[in-house]
Amino acid sequence: MTRPDDPTSLPAAAPTSPVRAPDTDTDDPVRAPNTAIDEPYRAPDTDIDEPAHEFGPPATSPPREPGAAGYVLVWLALVALATLTLIASRAVPGGWGLAIAFVVASAKAGLVVAFFMHLAGGRPIHRLVFAIAIAFLVLLVLGVLADVGTRSLASAYVDDLGGPP
Repeated sequence: MTRPDDPTSLPAAAPTSPVRAPDTDTDDPVRAPNTAIDEPYRAPDTDIDEPAHEFGPPATSPPREPGAAGYVLVWLALVALATLTLIASRAVPGGWGLAIAFVVASAKAGLVVAFFMHLAGGRPIHRLVFAIAIAFLVLLVLGVLADVGTRSLASAYVDDLGGPP
């Protein structure tokens, strides 16, 4: 129980009144409308279809998604390139057939990556991550090729079990 003459006691709380909208036609000159206090918070108008941009400013144009006709054209190009690979494997003898097959396979992989993985019209960070992954894959393949290519140099120093000859 608090005593009225106790300096440490807190005064009773004043009754609260609900927040009301500012009156523009009020005759009370003391109470001027304060929009920061009187109006409830209203979220800014946002478009629900627009994605959130967490890592930078939004793109200047929306991402370009291919329609059904675009997917059909890409599929037809993939079928044509697969047919070209088959014809080149039968018609071109020797190592040139393999070189043509690798070039055509790279073109098919580029189409799949660009259209079916949506990297052609997607965010730049996705293309950057994909490029870094490909760079590490190339580094791994170069390491394997360097290892296999230099085994003949090491054969003079070690036997088949890895010990000195």
